[in-house]
Amino acid sequence: MVAECLIFVGLKHGEVSGKSMGTTNAEFLAFLEAQSKTQVKILEVEVRAGQELLRLHKTQYEKERVEFEEEITALRVGRTEAERLCAELRTDLRKCRSELACHVANATDIQR
Repeated sequence: MVAECLIFVGLKHGEVSGKSMGTTNAEFLAFLEAQSKTQVKILEVEVRAGQELLRLHKTQYEKERVEFEEEITALRVGRTEAERLCAELRTDLRKCRSELACHVANATDIQR
């Protein structure tokens, strides 16, 4: 684009010949080729950076998933233990109620 503008300016002033116009076009094409190669390299670097970032996120996700699974397992074990203790306490409470009922019955018999 820049070279084309220069050609048009040169044509206005009569400074551009056929030979110089061909040279300018070749230079412009070389510039475009270099620019496209640079853009390709930049895109390749961005893709590699994106892949690395994705790999890091996957690693972090997997690490967190394992930690969560371990925590869930620990919580399940804790829940099972709490349920067991609760069942034991219910059994003890039933025994205490039975013993209390017996003592109340004995006390009532003694008072008569």
